[in-house]
Amino acid sequence: MRSAFRVIRTVREKHACTQCDAIVQAPAPSRPIERGIAGPGLLARVLTSKYAEHTPLYRQSEIYGKRPEKYVA
Repeated sequence: MRSAFRVIRTVREKHACTQCDAIVQAPAPSRPIERGIAGPGLLARVLTSKYAEHTPLYRQSEIYGKRPEKYVA
């Protein structure tokens, strides 16, 4: 089985109150790194590869760069 990356798009609806002109939006989901795009699974994989498998970050970048999928944040 081949591993794959997934792009998870979170849509948060905005609602406006017609009586008080207030705009309400649900809070963004929590992330391991504030304002970051990497989720917990990707961070776990990168750290496991770096420290447990001794794969340097530049080599991981080359490995991920050879994948045919294109990543959109």
